[in-house]
Amino acid sequence: MRLILWILCVLAPLTLAQGADPVVAKVGKINLTRAYFDLQWEYFTHQALIRQGIPYTAEAAETLKDFKPRLLERLAKDRAVINVAERQGFAASDAAVNEQIDAVRGRFENEEAFQAGLKEAGLRDLAGYRLLVYEALTFNAFMDDLVGRIEISVPAMKVLYYLNRAQFSRPARYCSSHILVETPAQAQAVLTRLAKGEAFEALAKEFSIDPGTQAEGGDLGCYPLGNLIEPFERAMVRLKVGETTRTPVKTEFGYHIIRLNKVEPMAYAPFEVVQESLSSNLLESTIDKLIDNYARLEGVQLFPENL
Repeated sequence: MRLILWILCVLAPLTLAQGADPVVAKVGKINLTRAYFDLQWEYFTHQALIRQGIPYTAEAAETLKDFKPRLLERLAKDRAVINVAERQGFAASDAAVNEQIDAVRGRFENEEAFQAGLKEAGLRDLAGYRLLVYEALTFNAFMDDLVGRIEISVPAMKVLYYLNRAQFSRPARYCSSHILVETPAQAQAVLTRLAKGEAFEALAKEFSIDPGTQAEGGDLGCYPLGNLIEPFERAMVRLKVGETTRTPVKTEFGYHIIRLNKVEPMAYAPFEVVQESLSSNLLESTIDKLIDNYARLEGVQLFPENL
């Protein structure tokens, strides 16, 4: 399971609001100020734009402003988790923080390049990066311990599997072949030869103008309804397995002679096939609920009007 750890965005010390720096959130005894949020926002927008291949500019960052309330809520929840983690002894040591920073610094040619890399990533200075590492290590250590203590039982998963079995279903699939020609006369000539007993596959290779299926004897494969053009599907579903259309089917591509080869009925993925993904989803859902609960117990107040 991949945990989305927004706390990796943390950039600045959490201090009580002073002077003109308004509070944007309260998490337990901790006040998150607008200056703190602005630093978080700068990092967030840098990363979001980098992932889209867009150079960072103030104007580009402004296009993401609708995400501000969501980021504030996420940061407050993450801070609640860190509050709990620190009280339970998971605070990262100075040695662990230094080790992490030195490992990253070692990937750069020199200190100047390292500092430039921080700024490129949206980090203002080393102090901000140091706190980022501290918060990330603390958060991860606590979450790793938490995940290790969560047990998702097989009986519980099976109950959920059967309650939500529809989402693990595969719709019926229609397997068909066709011979595509340009004119009604050509289509009729193919039908005549089929009636005389000539092989569908051989005629598809000789006459079909569909480059994607001609060499395969007209085989289109198997698809649920809704994947092929409507006139084609409408004619196909009227056929019995092994039957061929008696008249050409006109579409925007030309005239089709269609054969229904097989119908694969709707099927459910076995529990054993989806067990791993089901366990992962349940674990992630459980973690989300626990984080929400930590936020509730810590007491979170948001003031988005101060952003």
